[in-house]
Amino acid sequence: MSASMSIEDRLAVRETCRSFLEERSPVSHARAIMDDGPGVDPILWKEMAELGWCGALIPEDFGGSGLDLEFIVILMEETGRQLAPCPIFASALLATSALLEAGNDELNARLLPELAAGTRIGTVALSDAGAPPDGSGVSIEADEHQDIVLLSGSADFIPDLHVADFTIVAARRADRTLGFYLLDHGLSGVERTPRRMADLTRRLGRLQLKNVELPRSAELVDPSRARRLAGRLTDLACLGLAGDCAGGAQKLLEASVAFAKTRFQFDRPIGSFQAVKHRLADMYVLTETCSAATARACRRLLADPESSTVASLAKSIASDSYFEIAESAIRIHGAVGLTWEYDQHLYLKRAQLNQRLFGDSSWHRDRMLSHFVDREPTTEQNDS
Repeated sequence: MSASMSIEDRLAVRETCRSFLEERSPVSHARAIMDDGPGVDPILWKEMAELGWCGALIPEDFGGSGLDLEFIVILMEETGRQLAPCPIFASALLATSALLEAGNDELNARLLPELAAGTRIGTVALSDAGAPPDGSGVSIEADEHQDIVLLSGSADFIPDLHVADFTIVAARRADRTLGFYLLDHGLSGVERTPRRMADLTRRLGRLQLKNVELPRSAELVDPSRARRLAGRLTDLACLGLAGDCAGGAQKLLEASVAFAKTRFQFDRPIGSFQAVKHRLADMYVLTETCSAATARACRRLLADPESSTVASLAKSIASDSYFEIAESAIRIHGAVGLTWEYDQHLYLKRAQLNQRLFGDSSWHRDRMLSHFVDREPTTEQNDS
């Protein structure tokens, strides 16, 4: 992934993460949390903070672990593997990265230590339903006055909005440039509505703002840098979701191989039949492709933060591969794969949502193409 961590170190980190999550957050734990309102285990989150995971990207001066994207990708893979009920993606990756990229010393000194300690949770709102995920189609308007900013509008499909203490909101300024604002959820005029999704392992929400008054100091970054920040957050979201896909795909492959060895028909394990062998081989190739695309994107984003093409490539490849792997896993398990008692359907629904979050594959292919030809990506984006 990067030269900052040796193969041995990567294996050790992965083993540590996997061992902890298999013990503290097996898929059965995710099932138990699914029916809970928040859908997040606060005790698990506290333990993750104690391990330094919540502040993985945060410098040590602010109470974090001072690690890089390489660790976060491993963490996203392992939490995706277990369907862990925690806001690592929203808070430890997106909100933290937004603050670090913006470089607002006052806000960083106040918020980063709390994010690292797990006592506060943040998330990011880049777009409304049906809009491109890179901030180019925001529907929140920022009406700036001398000392205050009024925010009105909506954003949708925001990860872990219901448990977050604040959202970093992208909004359109009066001069049509982009701005980013720190929005505390306790302010008057802020309405959060949970989204009911087929994927029960995660929670998304809709944010509605009606003349929410913010101080001018709540603006995160100078407007001249806002567009770049939006692109960077889109890239990091792609990388995080690709990691989630890679972890889930690996778990499905392992479960399918184990099932094919122990499920007998005609006095033979079904794994001995050629059709099943071929399907498992295809799943293996897709799983390796998923992991390789994610690893390459991580390497490139560490070396060159402007590498949007590899981020989009990783997201489109990983999410489509994950969905195909999940479908194959259900076919190998047969009818029981769709029953509530088996886990395959949980991964299938998660894969479907990953395909839609932060841009579908069609949008990302167009985004990649726009880097090579002189045109903008299409503004068409299917609802999640």
